[in-house]
Amino acid sequence: MGDVLSSPEIARLGTFMSARREELALTKEQVAERGGPSPKSFTRIERGLKPRPTGTTLAKIDQGLDWAPGSAASVLAGGTPSEKPAYTQEDIERHARLVAELQRTGVTSVAARGIKAGADGTQFGPDAVEALLELLERMPDGPRRSGRPSS
Repeated sequence: MGDVLSSPEIARLGTFMSARREELALTKEQVAERGGPSPKSFTRIERGLKPRPTGTTLAKIDQGLDWAPGSAASVLAGGTPSEKPAYTQEDIERHARLVAELQRTGVTSVAARGIKAGADGTQFGPDAVEALLELLERMPDGPRRSGRPSS
């Protein structure tokens, strides 16, 4: 079956995961809190146990270990993981634009399911930032509150 990898391939991923976890000085529970796989899944992969990690699990590994997206899958294919790139000037400007748009529309806080708290605060991915900016830019007079009369 093409989807099931041999134990050595999975164990190789587990070796990279363990090394990265130790490099970051994190427990398996802390990796899970950062969006990584559960400690149980982490241990299974470390031990090279089948079945093949799903795409969702591979994405969680990347998230929890601060790897660039696709890194865990790359390791399974014989490659090596890449760290997430540092913030660029474009990222900083996009963030500043988002803050300005939120303030312009009167939004003082944002809550979203699935947003993870990082070491430097709550983090939104680039896609979420772009979606929020698009939404805010379409709001000429600030946030609309359905069911509430305007003042």
